[in-house]
Amino acid sequence: MLQPPGWEGEWHYAPKRFLFCVLAGEFGAEVSSGERRQFPTGELVLVEDKPGQGHRSWVVGNVDLLTAVIQLTDDAQVK
Repeated sequence: MLQPPGWEGEWHYAPKRFLFCVLAGEFGAEVSSGERRQFPTGELVLVEDKPGQGHRSWVVGNVDLLTAVIQLTDDAQVK
């Protein structure tokens, strides 16, 4: 996926468990507990929303965000 600088996503749930790979740029994310983090190029993030509001995300900085999403089965082990 390619998102331009300034892009912001609304609150939503991940439809499935997946690995979110940051190939270029940086993104920020917030979860319903209020925790906010930033993920630079090279980060690999396990996304598996639990009950609550889900998450929202945005592009950090003025560089396009390029990501790859790898969908996982419910029983996949990630270490």
